[in-house]
Amino acid sequence: MRFIVFLVALVLLFSAGCVSMDTVNDNTPATEAPTPVKITIPTATPTPQATEVPQPVEQFPDAMELKEKYSYGGVEDGRVMSIYNAFTDESYWYHSTPHGYDWEFKPKEGNQFLFIELWVEHNGTKRELGAPPSGNFIVWFEGVPYSSTEEREDAVERVTKPEILEDDYVGGILGRYAKSEGFLIYEVPEELRTDRAYLQVNLGNVYGNPVWKLY
Repeated sequence: MRFIVFLVALVLLFSAGCVSMDTVNDNTPATEAPTPVKITIPTATPTPQATEVPQPVEQFPDAMELKEKYSYGGVEDGRVMSIYNAFTDESYWYHSTPHGYDWEFKPKEGNQFLFIELWVEHNGTKRELGAPPSGNFIVWFEGVPYSSTEEREDAVERVTKPEILEDDYVGGILGRYAKSEGFLIYEVPEELRTDRAYLQVNLGNVYGNPVWKLY
């Protein structure tokens, strides 16, 4: 009898001490995942670099100065020439013989007149030599060429304003030691400035193509 009581007590004790894994309530709070911290990295502001402004490239870096002389040819066919004055004007006046009074000539809208004075001299030993015609004198401005213009009724009509040489430059045949001197008129854009313009003379492959600054 005592053995039975002891056995029952042992069974009850064992039942009280055993805990089913299915009935365990885990009250331990769950560990929360850490909130990600947003780190803002400041963007570096680049230091502005000084930008060098490009300088305009001269079209004819070896151009001669105004009034500088250019000699070409040999002993027999030698000649010398020079461009010695250049300026612009809004209009010019010339004396019209048919009308008997001075006549004002104006350029097209947006243009102006460029006046160039020059001379060519025969200094060779030949009896006669040619001076380059007016069409061989080309004005360059910002890469664009301009030819001389003649809008007067007669090239021999004298320009009275502005005050320049009485004769147009026409070139032609020169006797020994003779000189052809005169002016050329160009109609050019009003933006043209003589300090940015050039005059080029076409003398052919033998004698070259000299260029002058116009200031």
